[in-house]
Amino acid sequence: TRKADQVVVGVVVGIAGHEVDWGTADPVPAGKGLGFPVVYYEVAVTETLRGEELSTLVVVGLNPLAAQGISPEGREVELARGQQVLLFLEELTNRDTPGLDLHEVFFAPVGGNNGVFDMDVDGTAVPRMSGVFSSLAFTLAEVRNEVANTEVESETEEHDAGTSSGLD
Repeated sequence: TRKADQVVVGVVVGIAGHEVDWGTADPVPAGKGLGFPVVYYEVAVTETLRGEELSTLVVVGLNPLAAQGISPEGREVELARGQQVLLFLEELTNRDTPGLDLHEVFFAPVGGNNGVFDMDVDGTAVPRMSGVFSSLAFTLAEVRNEVANTEVESETEEHDAGTSSGLD
């Protein structure tokens, strides 16, 4: 949770666009191969656990259909209209990511699908992580508590780092 700028619960509204990430501002640079196809999803935020209070945000991920075979497993992010999700997100701008110009500000799930949890009807957050962790699930109350505790720890660590200059 420490690497996430935003932690939100939301409902996927739909697709907000597609682009190819060439890793450079050049539209189709020579020798860059196929590039990484990305998809943007619009998410209506129903609860913010960390970060700026936003009513909607744009989430980017590798397009799961177009990226088959060219991306590391678990990096594709597939969201569906109407799906309720818990997202741990890193805030990015098009200045941070040369070649992705469709949205000026957008968010990427931390660790690909590791930052995406599907919300059950009963309020349980089920991780999309592969392997042994896929059987774990957390209540939203547990997630709220963990995010709050992590914020307190981070603020304490920042304060301690600022006061331990040895000049006291």
